[in-house]
Amino acid sequence: MSVRHSPEKTASAPNVPTSEIKSPSNYNISRNKKRRPTTPVPKLQEMSKEGTSEMHDIFNQFVADHDKKVNMILSSLKDIQQTQDKIQTTMTFLSEENVELKNRLMQMELQSKKDNEKIILLESKLEDSQRTERKSNIEIRNVPLKGHETKKDMLDMINQFSKYIEVEITKYDIKDVIRTNKNKKDKKNLTTKASRLYFLARELQATKRYKYCWTSYGKIYLRLDDNTPIITVTNEAQIHQLANK
Repeated sequence: MSVRHSPEKTASAPNVPTSEIKSPSNYNISRNKKRRPTTPVPKLQEMSKEGTSEMHDIFNQFVADHDKKVNMILSSLKDIQQTQDKIQTTMTFLSEENVELKNRLMQMELQSKKDNEKIILLESKLEDSQRTERKSNIEIRNVPLKGHETKKDMLDMINQFSKYIEVEITKYDIKDVIRTNKNKKDKKNLTTKASRLYFLARELQATKRYKYCWTSYGKIYLRLDDNTPIITVTNEAQIHQLANK
C-alpha cells in the first residue's frame, strides 16, 4: 500500500494572520529616488521685490521725462501765447491808428476841397479886379525903343502923343506906364490867368475844331459853330472837360 506524503511547509510562508503582523514603530518605508541638484535660485519674494523696485524706478523716470517734456511744451505754448498777445495788441493799435488816419485824411480832403473853393473864389475876384483895372489901359504899339529908357521918358512920350491926338492927359491921369514885350501878342487887355486860358482855348479850338475862339473885355469865349451856344471859359478844368467830350 502506498503512502502519500503531504508537502512540506516552508518557513517563508508561515500561516500567520496578517492582522497579527506588526512593524516596529521606528521603521520607515521609503523609495529610493534620485534627488535633483540644487542651484542658487533667489527666492520668489526677493525676485518680486527686485522686480517691483526696478519697475518703480522705470516708471518714475518715465514720469520725470514726461513732466519735463510737458513743461517744455507748456513753456513754448506760453511763449506763443505771449507772442500772440503782442501781435493782437499791435494789430489793435494799428487798426485804431488806421481809423484815426482815415478820419484825418477825410478831414484833410474836406478842408482841401474848401480851400480849393476859396482859392477859386479869390482867383475869380482877383481876375475881376484886374479885368476892371485893365479897362482903363491904353496900349500903344509900334513905339521905337530909344536906348536906355526910363519911366520919365515914357511919360514924356505919352504927353507928346496926347498933344498930337489932341487929347488932354496929365501926369495925374496916369497910374503907371510900362513897355511890354513885343512878342506877347495875346496879352492885349488880358490878365495872366486870362492869357493862359486863351492859350488853352486856342489849342482846344484846333483839336476839337471849334469855329470861333475870341476875347472881349478880358474874357475868353468859344463857339463850336454858328448853331451852338457861346461858351464863356472861366477855368482850366472847364477846358479839360470840353476836351474829353
